[in-house]
Amino acid sequence: IDSLPCLEVPGGPGRIRRDQEIARISQVLKSMAVELDVPVIAVVPLLHDSCSQWERPNLRELRKIGPMDRDADLIGFLVREECYTDFEDRERYEGEAELVIAKNSRGPTGMVPLRFQNAFRFEDRSSRSGM
Repeated sequence: IDSLPCLEVPGGPGRIRRDQEIARISQVLKSMAVELDVPVIAVVPLLHDSCSQWERPNLRELRKIGPMDRDADLIGFLVREECYTDFEDRERYEGEAELVIAKNSRGPTGMVPLRFQNAFRFEDRSSRSGM
């Protein structure tokens, strides 16, 4: 689902707070995944104020949008450092990316190093053969 913040609860806008609406959407998506026995992937862009200091995405940043982390079995953040560094430092991070697994109900958390190929493709940097 791209993008979760674009979804609305029928009768929700103006009647309930946005974080409550996002929580309800999250619960419905979780119920749908369980009922249909399929994974449901929801994309949530984390927007940063261009005037503030950039910090790596984390669960605290996600909670600012709504409490969807309660329902998620797995939360991952795709990070491209080159998008957030000064122009002079961009070359140092060019093509590097990370998948940060911040929550995993059924396994480990951690970071997977990736290589950014284009808007639709990432390659595993941790293995020699890639994906």
